[in-house]
Amino acid sequence: MLVLLLLVLLLLMMLLLLLLLVLQQQQQQQHHHHHHQQQQQQQQQQQQQQQQYQHVSTCIYTLKQQNKQQQHHHRHHHHHHQLQQQQQQQQQQQEQQQQHQE
Repeated sequence: MLVLLLLVLLLLMMLLLLLLLVLQQQQQQQHHHHHHQQQQQQQQQQQQQQQQYQHVSTCIYTLKQQNKQQQHHHRHHHHHHQLQQQQQQQQQQQEQQQQHQE
């Protein structure tokens, strides 16, 4: 599970670096004109960044939760209800992600 978390974090870092690069390039290109447009684009990108961040942090959270519940599951066999709740939460998150993509 740790490996998965590390991978997710690595991906996040890559995304942030890419976004920073894009922002810098745009600033250089548009510095001479279209100041208004530039601001709009920056805002849009910031929103995208936030969405990605929320998405990844929820992923990490669900991974941690799953981990806890799997450990619980080995110790006691009467945590079925918790596991079902977790699955429902994940389904909701998947639906939200699909809406984002649209």
